[in-house]
Amino acid sequence: MSMKHSSMRTGGTAALAALLCLTGGCLRDRAPSAPPALVAPAESTAVPYGWYDGRWPHERPLPPHERLLPHDSARFGRLANGLRYVIVPNAKPEGRVSLHLDVQAGSLMETDEQRGLAHFVEHMAFNGSRNFAPGTLIPFLQHNGMAFGADANAHTSTAETVYKLDLPTADTATIEKGLLILRDVADGLLILPEEVEKERGVILAEKLARDNRRSRAGKALRDVLYADSRYAFETIGLEDVVRHARPETLRAFYDTWYRPERMVLVAVGAVTPADLATMVERHFADVKARTGAPVMPAPGNVRHEGVHASYDPETGGGVTVSVTAMHTARTEVDSMSLQRRRLAEAVATSAFQKRLLRLASTPGAPVLGGHMAMPVGFEMFETATITMRARGEDWRNALTTAETELRRALEHGFTQDEFENARRVCEGLFTTMRREKANRTNSDIAAEAVACFNADRVFQSTDQTCDLYLNMLSSLTRGEVEEAFRRRWDTGNRMLHLSGMAGVENAPARLVEAWAESTAHAVEAPRDSVATAFPYLAEPTLPALVLHDSSRQLPEGPALRTVRLDNGLTLHMAVTPYEKGRFSLSLFHGDGLDGLDDATYAVARATERTLREEGVGRLSREATRDHLGWRHVKVETDYRDDAFTINASGPGEELDAVTAALWTQYTDPTPTKAGRARAIEGLEAGRDERENTVEGVAPHRIRAFLYGDARRTAPLDGRDVARVPLDAMSDFALARTSTPPRTIVAVGDFDPERLIERVRHLFAMPAPVPASHEAPHEAIRFPAGARRTVEVADPDGKAHLVVAWRHDLEDESDQRALAIRHLTASWLNEVLREEVREAIGASYSPSGRYRHDQERGGFGTYVASIRTDAALVDKVRRAVREAAQGLAKGEVPPGTAARLRAPVLNAITKARDSNTYWQRIIEAEVLRGRPAARHAEAFAKALGTVTDADIAAEARAVFATRSAELAITGKAPATKPGGKPSKAAVSRKIPAGTTTEETAQGVAR
Repeated sequence: MSMKHSSMRTGGTAALAALLCLTGGCLRDRAPSAPPALVAPAESTAVPYGWYDGRWPHERPLPPHERLLPHDSARFGRLANGLRYVIVPNAKPEGRVSLHLDVQAGSLMETDEQRGLAHFVEHMAFNGSRNFAPGTLIPFLQHNGMAFGADANAHTSTAETVYKLDLPTADTATIEKGLLILRDVADGLLILPEEVEKERGVILAEKLARDNRRSRAGKALRDVLYADSRYAFETIGLEDVVRHARPETLRAFYDTWYRPERMVLVAVGAVTPADLATMVERHFADVKARTGAPVMPAPGNVRHEGVHASYDPETGGGVTVSVTAMHTARTEVDSMSLQRRRLAEAVATSAFQKRLLRLASTPGAPVLGGHMAMPVGFEMFETATITMRARGEDWRNALTTAETELRRALEHGFTQDEFENARRVCEGLFTTMRREKANRTNSDIAAEAVACFNADRVFQSTDQTCDLYLNMLSSLTRGEVEEAFRRRWDTGNRMLHLSGMAGVENAPARLVEAWAESTAHAVEAPRDSVATAFPYLAEPTLPALVLHDSSRQLPEGPALRTVRLDNGLTLHMAVTPYEKGRFSLSLFHGDGLDGLDDATYAVARATERTLREEGVGRLSREATRDHLGWRHVKVETDYRDDAFTINASGPGEELDAVTAALWTQYTDPTPTKAGRARAIEGLEAGRDERENTVEGVAPHRIRAFLYGDARRTAPLDGRDVARVPLDAMSDFALARTSTPPRTIVAVGDFDPERLIERVRHLFAMPAPVPASHEAPHEAIRFPAGARRTVEVADPDGKAHLVVAWRHDLEDESDQRALAIRHLTASWLNEVLREEVREAIGASYSPSGRYRHDQERGGFGTYVASIRTDAALVDKVRRAVREAAQGLAKGEVPPGTAARLRAPVLNAITKARDSNTYWQRIIEAEVLRGRPAARHAEAFAKALGTVTDADIAAEARAVFATRSAELAITGKAPATKPGGKPSKAAVSRKIPAGTTTEETAQGVAR
C-alpha cells in the first residue's frame, strides 16, 4: 500500500517520463495546429476533476480531424450502474492477468475533518470484507500464489485510489477469485472497530517512514506553488485525524465516494474479452451507490503574479535553486492539437536540457547540474520548472545561471542543431518504444490505462501512440518548438525557491534581488557545441581468432554459447526471448577490489565514482548524449569485489554502438578534473543525510555489524575522493586497461554472429596475464549475543532495529536445505507482520529474510528488519524477542509450508522471464565456476518437498540460538503525547554517532 503525492504522473518508459514529463501517465499528453478545445477558458478557474463524469476520454465531442482513436485492441464497456471496464489482451507475462480497480476519489475529496481518510479506507480494504473475514485475505492470496505487496497492493493519490492484483494464472477460477476480491472493495468493506484500531498504528508508522528530508523539501515547494489551496495537502493526511478516526467516519467517506459511476475496472493479460466482460457483469452489475451524488470540496484558487521567492532552510541533499512558472488552472479535451503542442514542449525540454548538461559539464561550471521539466500539476496547472544544483553554497550563481539560460532561450530560441538533436532524441525514443512494445507487462498497461482515464487522456496502444508522435515529428518545426517553450513560460509569474542551506538571512528578498540583477544584463544568442566523433578510436588491425565455439542448454533457461578467442578472452552468449529488442554486455577484467591493498582500494573507489560522472571514454556527457543517448545505449563502470566490470546495454539493433561504447570505456577511461569535482561535491551534498539520518546510516552500519565489524563497509565520502589526486585516478584507470579482459557476458535479444565479429575485432589485444590468486576474505565474527545501539542526530525520531541469527549454508549444493531456510524466513516474515505491524502497529513494513554469502564460506543469517519510531524501539525489541521464542517452539500451523511456498514459486517463475535473472546465473557459472542454473532448478523443485515439520525443525534449531541486535536510533521527540518528557528523550544525551554495546559483561561504549 502506498501513496502518490503528486498527480504529475508519467507512463511508458522511464526515458519517456524523464524526457516528456507527460501528464496522465499515458505515454502522452499530446499537441497544436488549431487552438485546443477547452473545457474552460484559459483565464478562468477550471472545475477540478470535472471530467470524472462517467464518460471515456475518447467520447468527448470534438471535430473529426481532432479526434484521437482509443486503444485498437481494447474492449471498452459500461454497466447499467455506470461502472466502466476495459479489457486488453496482452502476452507478458505469459499466461497471467492484471486486474486494477480504479476508484476516482482521493484525498482532494476529503473535507478538513476527513484529511487522511481516503488513505485510511484503502488500508481497511485488506482488513475484512464481505467474503474475507479479518486476517483471512492475505492467507487466501498466498494459497493462490500471490504475495501481499508484490502481487496485491493499492495506492491512494489526490484524486484516485487504485487496487491492484497480479494474478499468477489466467484460468477462470483464478480470475473469478480476483474479481471477488475487487467486488468486496467496491461495496463490501466491513471497517470493524477493532480493525480500525489495529490499522491506525500502521498508518502512523507509514507516515513516519515517509517523513524525511526529501519529502519535506517537496512539501515545502508544494506549499508555495499551491499556497492557500487544498492542492498542497498531503495524501496521508493529518496525524490528529488519523489518531481519532472512527469506523463511522471512515464508513461515511467510503459510502459517499466508492460508487459505481466513479469506478473503472481494468483487466490486462491472457484473456478473451467477451468471456471476461461476462464475468465483470456478473460480479459488478449490482453495485449500487449508497448515498446521493457527492460534491467535491472546493480546493481553492491558485493564482500567482510577479516575482516572489521562498526559502526552505532544512539541510541535506545539497543546495538547490529553482524557478517555476505556473499558469492558472484549465482543462483541455485530449485532441490532436493538444498532443502536438505537448510533443513540441517535449522537444523544447530536450533541447534546453542539453544546454544545461553542456553547461554543467564545463570545467569550472557555475553549477553541479540542472534539470528542466514541464509538468501539468493535477492535470490542470501547466507548469515549467528549472532546478539548479549549486556548487557548495553558491546559490546566487546558480540562480543567475538559471535566469540567464532561461532568458537566452526565450529571447533567442534554439539553434537548428539543438532542434535537430532534440527531435532525433524523441524519434529514437518512440522508435525504440515501438520496437520493444512486446516487453510491456500487464501491470504496466493497466497502470497506464488508469492514469489516462484519471487525467482525461485517450488510452491508446503503443503502436498508435508511436505512430502519432513519429508522424508529428516529421513535420514539427523549430518555430513550433520555440513557441511552445515561450508559451509555457508566459505566465506573468516567477516563483524562486532556495532549499538545502541554513542561515540565509532575508533569503526571499535576496533571491528576488539577485533575480532582478541578473535580468539587467543582456544575453547573447546560443552557440552550437563543438562537433565530436564517435567512435573516435582506431580499431585494432588484426582480429583475434576463434579457438573454441560450443553450446550447452541451461536448465529451465536459454542455451549458453561459449566462444574462446586466441588471446584468452571468453565470450559467453545467451540469446533470450524475454525482453524483445534489448540486450546487455558485461566485460569482466582483473581481480576486483578484493585483490587490492587498502591504499589502492581507496584509489579504486574514488576512480569509480569519478568515472560515473563522465561520459564514455573521452566524450563529454553532452557528447555521449548526442552520440549514444538517442540510441538508448548506456555504459557504466562497476568495480566489484571479484572483478572490475564495465556494463553496457541497448537495443539489439544498436549492437555495433553498444560494443563500441563498451570497448571505448575499457580502452580509454578518462577521469577529468570536472568529473572529480562533481563527484566530490555530489557526495558532500549527501554527506549530512548519510551521517545524520537513520535511513542514511543504516545500510552500512547493518552490514558492518552482521559481518563482525569487517573493514570496507563504510560508504564513500566526498573527502575520500578529494584525497585521491586526479593523476592517481588516471593511472589507476589506465592500469586496468593493461589487465586484459577475462570474460564478456551477453544476454538478451541480439545477433550472436555479429557480436562475435565485433568482439574479435575490437578486443584483439595480447593474451591475458593469468589472474592472481583471489585475496582471502576476512574471517567473519558474527556478533552473537551483542546488543548494540547506534545513535545519530536524526531529528525525525526514527529508528531501525535489526535482529539476526546465524545459520551458515556450508554446502551450496544442498538446495533442499536452502529451500527450508527460505520458507522458514517467510514464516518469520509472517510472524513479524502479525506481531509488529498488526498487533502493536509499530512498523509499516517489517521484514524477515534469510541471506547467505557463498563467497564467504556460506555465511548465512536470518534477519528481522524493522523500521519504527525511536520511542518504540524497546517495545519492538520485546515483540521480536517474544516472536523468536514462539518460533523456537516449532509450533508451525498446519498448511504453512504449502501456503508460503506458492508465492515463492510464483516469484521464481516471474524472475525467470527476465534477462537480469539469467545474467546473474551466467555470471555465477562463468566467473565463479558454480552450477548456478542447476542449483536454481534444484531449489525450485526442493521447495515442493518442504513440509511443516521441516520448517518447525529449522525454527527450533535457529531461533533458540543467541541473536545479534542492532538498533539505530534518531533523536527522540522531546515530549510524549500529553507533554511529559519521553524516557527515550531523557536518556538520549549521547553525542551523535555514539555506539553503545551491551554484552555478557555489561554495557560498553
